[in-house]
Amino acid sequence: MEFVGKKLNGSLWRTWPFVVLYSLLPLSTTALFSAAGLARVKPVQILPPFFVGKFTSDAIMLFSGRYAFHNSAELIYGNFSWKGITCAVIGAVVLAAFLFLDWLALLERRKLRLNFRIWK
Repeated sequence: MEFVGKKLNGSLWRTWPFVVLYSLLPLSTTALFSAAGLARVKPVQILPPFFVGKFTSDAIMLFSGRYAFHNSAELIYGNFSWKGITCAVIGAVVLAAFLFLDWLALLERRKLRLNFRIWK
């Protein structure tokens, strides 16, 4: 929360991209609002970019869920296509990136590191 609080105390044009990016990532937004409250950040600095980021990430989730639901019948009946296999591989890579990416190192030090000890 200390890292997020420091990022939120910047200028408006540095804060908004950070809040949009933070709300797009699969991180807890409770820490974002807790840090904003502790840092006494004005709501106008947090709410508009948060709604943009959250609306975008929720829309992506809805459309990808709709796509998966409508195309699940192809997998059930054994009709494998290159499109389906490609989407499954890309989905597995994205899921692995979310699970094994060291988010703290990426956000604080801007270094891309993988952490395979996720069960600790």
